[in-house]
Amino acid sequence: MPRAFHVAGWILLAGALAAPSTARAATHLTATTGTGKIVVAAADGSSRQTLGNGLDSFVSPNGAWVAVIDADETSAGAQNFRLQLYATAGGAPRVLAIWCQGVSWSPDSTKLACVDHGPLTSGTRSLLVIDAASAAATTVATGHFDSRVSFSPDSARIAYVQNTREFSNKGGALKTMDLASHATKTLRQHAAAPVWGPHAIALSTVKPGGPAGSTLDVAVFKADGTRFRRLTHFHPRFFQTGLSPVDWSANGKRLLAALGGQDTFEAYAVDPKRGGARRIRASVTPCALSGNGRFVIGGDNTEASYDAARSNVVRVPWGGGKARVLLRHAGSPSFNG
Repeated sequence: MPRAFHVAGWILLAGALAAPSTARAATHLTATTGTGKIVVAAADGSSRQTLGNGLDSFVSPNGAWVAVIDADETSAGAQNFRLQLYATAGGAPRVLAIWCQGVSWSPDSTKLACVDHGPLTSGTRSLLVIDAASAAATTVATGHFDSRVSFSPDSARIAYVQNTREFSNKGGALKTMDLASHATKTLRQHAAAPVWGPHAIALSTVKPGGPAGSTLDVAVFKADGTRFRRLTHFHPRFFQTGLSPVDWSANGKRLLAALGGQDTFEAYAVDPKRGGARRIRASVTPCALSGNGRFVIGGDNTEASYDAARSNVVRVPWGGGKARVLLRHAGSPSFNG
């Protein structure tokens, strides 16, 4: 499953990266190479440099920070997962013993959120909010969570989904939390994958049944829970689950989604006003939508989306058409533009 996350004006790929100069701080792309390096590049794929070793990277909206997920490869598989926070101004990263499967940055780039997927010593997981400057992590909730967390446009609240158990084909309760008071509101049930946009929150509605056990459709509603509208009525085929939101354009007029399932995560365009969805391009795993809504950034090999050596980072027009290769032999991109 994807992660729609970024470093301003850079492309990140796991590797050893020199801090970007001030002149480069306006471009934005990141990704992971086939050799396990995190790479940073300009938005067009030029000026590629290595940041360090890693599995995944996430650039902050202002380009000042890069969050990198890394682990040690052993004969028993990946061990000792950790989150590393790099300042693009330079210096050694701050390291936290946290296993995040995805990272969400606040729009003001001062904090990030993730679910710690470490050992279930207490039978529950921790939803964390981390200060970018100090790397101090605060547990704001415990339980079982969808891995997607999303910040409000003013960075003051988060939207997340809490489940009743670790794995559920019914989705969970979509909640919002005020980060100052920790006051929480439950807005929807049977939900997954919230993405907070400029005017509304997008989510997946989850209905048990279908070829993969659950059927997902995209819906939107206001942050106070009102004006709920289901936008898609997808009929998944063999081993497909349905549609999940990925990213909004800056003006809230375009909504990027993905068709998920076994060996499937393809880019779809959803109309947040009139509803309906169309495939943008086959075999493109989406990670982000450009702020102006003109382009989708993603990997070009859906079946090898986690094998960077067999994938490229590409840019595809919103209307579909030819993909432009930005980074070769790289995957899991992050984009902040």
